Amino acid sequence: YFEAPDDEDEIINLEVLFQKIINESYAFHFWHGLTSTLVPHTGSLVEKVLNHHCLRCHDVL
Repeated sequence: YFEAPDDEDEIINLEVLFQKIINESYAFHFWHGLTSTLVPHTGSLVEKVLNHHCLRCHDVL
């Protein structure tokens, strides 16, 4: 989820998951010991979630 999708199928699947997270979730926790050193790539699911909800984060990653 930190990597950008490689092909059209991955783009579609991540968009479906992104919409599910946005429309059906109250919280999305992913920042823990396993992911704290990862950097979200442009176009990744994590980058989209962060930029969707955080005005301060927009276009920073």
